[in-house]
Amino acid sequence: MIDDIKKVIEEIRDFNLPKDIDKAIKKCPDILTPCSRIGWYSKDDLDFHKTEPGMPHPREEPPYQGYLVQLHDCGDVSDNLEWDQCMVVMDTYPVEKCNCEPTWISLVSLLDNDDCIEIVVLKKK
Repeated sequence: MIDDIKKVIEEIRDFNLPKDIDKAIKKCPDILTPCSRIGWYSKDDLDFHKTEPGMPHPREEPPYQGYLVQLHDCGDVSDNLEWDQCMVVMDTYPVEKCNCEPTWISLVSLLDNDDCIEIVVLKKK
């Protein structure tokens, strides 16, 4: 786990990520706050939704979900996070994946991933 977190921090410190800022802004238009629950989905998830009538849109029930965690060395704790201030503790995966465990990923690498269509901030129930 320590190596995973080190890799995430290296990605966050890579100022070349995300490569396409305009595309990243379209993927994540919401304001991000510490400890927010976010979800995201891929083109495959969207295509599956289109072929299965009655299934909720993946934006409403994203197959991938996690919590935003602010890095401790990003200056003042703020109500709003920048992409390079946080990582995601991913705890929800599509149902077909087995033996899932929490995974640490950087938000910048998620925004840079071409498979990721949209990142949504999930509302508290």
